[in-house]
Amino acid sequence: MLAEPESPEVYARRTITHALRRSPFEVWTREALASRFGISQALTARILSELVGAGVVERLEGPDEEYALAGSEL
Repeated sequence: MLAEPESPEVYARRTITHALRRSPFEVWTREALASRFGISQALTARILSELVGAGVVERLEGPDEEYALAGSEL
């Protein structure tokens, strides 16, 4: 039996969460995540917003809209 293809939203959420958890002290910009994993910037922004709202990800202070896993700041 063939598995159903993963939707772009499911792929984006899983990939972004994995990237942030894989290297908890690494800081990402929305643009870097979108570019690195081939996800649209609009979808990346929406997923990051949801993850920030859920407390999984933190938006760091500064002009570059940087994000890191919640609680991972040095």
